[in-house]
Amino acid sequence: MSERQVFPSFGGRKNAFDFQMENPYGFRVKKLSFFLLCAGLFIPFIAQANSSPSLLQIVVFDWNEISEELEVRSFGSGTAIEKDLVLTNKHVVTHEDGSIADFLLLCPAQSKATHSVECNIPAAVVAVHPEFDTALVRPLSSRVFFPRVRTALQRSSVGDRIRIYGFPRPSEGMQNFGSTKTFENIKKWQEEGGPIEARGDTLTITRGTIQIVAQRKDTGEIYYLTDVKVNFGNSGGAAFDETGVFVGIPTLKDTDSNALVLAYPQLQNWILLHRSERPNVLAEVLRFYHQQTSKTTVQSQKEEHSIDSLSQGLRWRMLRRIPRRLDPENEKAQSSSFASIRTNYFRSKR
Repeated sequence: MSERQVFPSFGGRKNAFDFQMENPYGFRVKKLSFFLLCAGLFIPFIAQANSSPSLLQIVVFDWNEISEELEVRSFGSGTAIEKDLVLTNKHVVTHEDGSIADFLLLCPAQSKATHSVECNIPAAVVAVHPEFDTALVRPLSSRVFFPRVRTALQRSSVGDRIRIYGFPRPSEGMQNFGSTKTFENIKKWQEEGGPIEARGDTLTITRGTIQIVAQRKDTGEIYYLTDVKVNFGNSGGAAFDETGVFVGIPTLKDTDSNALVLAYPQLQNWILLHRSERPNVLAEVLRFYHQQTSKTTVQSQKEEHSIDSLSQGLRWRMLRRIPRRLDPENEKAQSSSFASIRTNYFRSKR
């Protein structure tokens, strides 16, 4: 065991954190910084393979009391540890002063990572850890369920291979890594309203190994320092071992963009204590969200007009194809006339 001092940077402020490290290989630990929006992943080989709705992108909103509107603040990731309970980082869903975000939208990953998310599940924060960088989120509807992940019972070790899942966003030096589709869709929704039906970002999966196990001395948090490069986009996401067990949350990065994963086993007692908490959102916030999603956009009006025109056209063509039925009297008259012609014809042959 050795002691090192590292300097995380959060919101432009630098604070010294003392870590106690298990480092049998003598790796050098460099400066750390919080993932402000979310931790993204960047290594030469990025796999976009099978995914799961257990992994979610989180859109964080604040309520503007002056304009009485929801304003998007940040994006992050989360993992469904129970059928209706999502684990994420505290700094994803809170402000620097510790206040909690007013409203969230959850965007479940699709069955394949190449398929984009849809952000249509309202949610809220139900618990925030007093010391650790963790928070619990729950959908507002009791009828929304996610497939839960298998969680680790014991701490991982140096040398263990892991996979990190999340939704990275491009940044300086990593412009071609990640996506901004969700941001663009949410921005359009804020301006125009209507259902959020457009597809968003895709899930990114990267691989690496645990290089160091460290414990933060002031809070007691245990982290895994990995060789997986990170970028804004993955805070609150998921790290899995080779067997598919959830082992922790990508939370920090050093100056070389190596990910630090907050170990999951140390969170179990706190999760059990708060797993039954129910979400609570201000009535005016919910009212605005429902009004905004129920708006009819210009595009939807065009689509409705096109559908109406098409139905009318089809109805007209079908009516033209229906044969006109004869009146009973006319039908009888024509039948009598035809019978008379036949009679005269046969008589003339005689």
